[in-house]
Amino acid sequence: MDQCHSWLSRQSWHAWVDLIPSAPPAFKMLLGLLVIDLVFIGVFVFYGVQQVISDNTEKFPQMWSLASDYSIPEFFGYAKLLLAAVFLYRTFRKTTHLIWWSWSIIFGLLLADDVLQLHEYGGDWIAGFLAIKSVGGIELHHFGELAIYALLAAIALTVLIKGLLRTPVLTAAKSGFFLIVITGLVVCGVGIDLISSASYFQDTEAGTALSKTLYGLLIIAEDGGESIFMTLGCAGAFAVWLGSRTQKTD
Repeated sequence: MDQCHSWLSRQSWHAWVDLIPSAPPAFKMLLGLLVIDLVFIGVFVFYGVQQVISDNTEKFPQMWSLASDYSIPEFFGYAKLLLAAVFLYRTFRKTTHLIWWSWSIIFGLLLADDVLQLHEYGGDWIAGFLAIKSVGGIELHHFGELAIYALLAAIALTVLIKGLLRTPVLTAAKSGFFLIVITGLVVCGVGIDLISSASYFQDTEAGTALSKTLYGLLIIAEDGGESIFMTLGCAGAFAVWLGSRTQKTD
């Protein structure tokens, strides 16, 4: 009960909100990364509007697409996840608080999933064992992806609980900032992705200007939202590491 109260206390909420602003270099990083995020989103919107108007998908440069695998925005996301994992691991090495090791592993899992496309390939593999192709207008491999997400989530939860149980309460509560980041990534990457997978948006041949516009907005919410939460995670991890350089414990 005391640990739960510490997580929800006014002091903890203040620590979450003030984590990045209290470290000027991390705040500058946050602003710089957000500018790049907005540039990528702006480029996607610019070409997306042209695509809807001209009805020609070939005009969209895939290397700048928010939704394309191994595009420039995707590699930008990989870099942020890697930096977050490294900063959190270095914080663990400095403070010996296991919670930072736990969050480092979790960001590493996110990076591995993105780079290796674990949920995409895993979803296709699972769907290959079943005869049906879709459920409720959503292709079956998307439900297979949910199964892979569930497996990764189970690993992450196990690691996180281990870190929480072996870390001082106030430090564990301070790490709640990253729980917000992960929740945002899950909402964007899983929830919105499932909505955008509906046949109404995926049927490009019968697609209307309205369906394409709505699909574009969902892509912005999904991939653009993911990128912004990655930015928060990277800047937050940098702020935690900066704090660890001046003191042994939080």
